[in-house]
Amino acid sequence: MLSAITISIVHGSNDVGNAIGPLVVISLIYNENEISSNIDIPFWTIVFGTIAFAVGIGVLGYRTINTIGSSMTKLDPIKSYST
Repeated sequence: MLSAITISIVHGSNDVGNAIGPLVVISLIYNENEISSNIDIPFWTIVFGTIAFAVGIGVLGYRTINTIGSSMTKLDPIKSYST
């Protein structure tokens, strides 16, 4: 259980980081009219991305799980954990 929780947190953190990247760039261009090589990520974008990711998983996550676990291939708990 601890391993599954840890994997979920790490995977979610990576996905949120990928999702807020464009938002951070748009915010910097809008606020500062430039992009520098040293970017400070605003905290509100991390919070927004985390909430949006959690809502998206809560609303549509069952469809993804159903498609991957039933329609594309049959997964049992051991196979789905190792994948």
